[in-house]
Amino acid sequence: FGTAAGALEVSVAEQFEADFNAKFEPSTVPYNREAYDATVLIALAICRAGESFFDMSRAEQGQAIRDNLRAVANPAGEEVTYGELKKAFDLLKEGKEINYQGVSGPIVLDDNGDISVGAIEIWKILDGEVVTDRLVEVKVAG
Repeated sequence: FGTAAGALEVSVAEQFEADFNAKFEPSTVPYNREAYDATVLIALAICRAGESFFDMSRAEQGQAIRDNLRAVANPAGEEVTYGELKKAFDLLKEGKEINYQGVSGPIVLDDNGDISVGAIEIWKILDGEVVTDRLVEVKVAG
């Protein structure tokens, strides 16, 4: 048995991996989904910060990203997924709220901006293949 980062929305994660592998080389990079989600969240936060973001100092840019992260993973906003990023950027430019649903699972940020819900995949080797044994949901109390 072993463990790896898991995804709560398995069908979304599998579709993302299929899309990724079709466009690029098949990836065996650990935390590929999480890195993708982190990059998307930062890009969405920058978009929400507005055009003035690019005139800010680096310190101000960091603060603008921090201040807008929760707003792009906002449960009250319109849900968007990795396949709807153009729509997400358009909604933000229109001043609307969004709720990015990640390929690694739902993005639920606590008061510190940390992920508070996730999953751990328990895997095993069966007939020479690595297969998922079970998925364990993890909730972190803040």
